[in-house]
Amino acid sequence: MNRLFLIIMLLVSSPAPSLAVETIHGEFQAVVTWVIDGDSIRFRRIGSEKEDECRMLHYNAPEMTGRERPEGRKTAKKLIGLIRNRSILVWGLERDRYGRLLCEVRLMDGTYINHIMRDFLKDYKRRDIYIWKEKGQKHRGDK
Repeated sequence: MNRLFLIIMLLVSSPAPSLAVETIHGEFQAVVTWVIDGDSIRFRRIGSEKEDECRMLHYNAPEMTGRERPEGRKTAKKLIGLIRNRSILVWGLERDRYGRLLCEVRLMDGTYINHIMRDFLKDYKRRDIYIWKEKGQKHRGDK
C-alpha cells in the first residue's frame, strides 16, 4: 500500500512533458548557415547548435525553378553576397504553414536586409508580383 501511494505521489508531482513546439519571439542574434533562395535562409541562433529556417518578410523572390530561374538565381546570389557566414539580428514572431519563422533580418550595423532585397527586386519586369507588403502595413524598417 505504501509503495502504491509513493508511486502515485511521484506521478502526480512530476511535471508533465512539454508537447509545445519551440517558438522564437522577438529579436535575437544568429549566424547564417545557408541561403536557400532569394527570400529564405537557414540560421543558427547564438548559443544553440540547432538550425532553423526563416522566410524573410515584405518581398517575394522569384522561384529557383521554371521560367523564373534566371531571376531567382540572381536574387539568391544577391542575398548570399549580403549575409553569407555573417552574424545577423533576426526579428520574428510567428511561423508559416511550413514551420519557417517569418522574420526581418538586419546586419549588426543595423542595415535592413529585407529593404535591400525589396529594392533589388524593384528592377524586375514583373515587380508587382515580387514586392509583398499589405496595404497600409508598417514594419520595423520603415522610416
